[in-house]
Amino acid sequence: MRTVPRFASLALVLSVALAAGCDRGTQPPPSVAADATESRPLGEANSQWQDTVEAFINGYFQRYPTQAASAGKHEFDGKLPDYSAAG
Repeated sequence: MRTVPRFASLALVLSVALAAGCDRGTQPPPSVAADATESRPLGEANSQWQDTVEAFINGYFQRYPTQAASAGKHEFDGKLPDYSAAG
């Protein structure tokens, strides 16, 4: 019958250790808005990033018109390679 007091004391020690490990006084991570003190506003940086992404994708589609047509960009349909026997 000595296992019940051991189990109870072990459970108590574990619960105290787990409760002590939970640090409730930590600060939340800084938000993106807190980092907006840079020289340019966040909206401008986002706009520049979107322009860069669009330029990359358009360049990729120019280089690989088959991928562009597969992605639904049908303005590249006339640029597809000729896979016929005559081509």
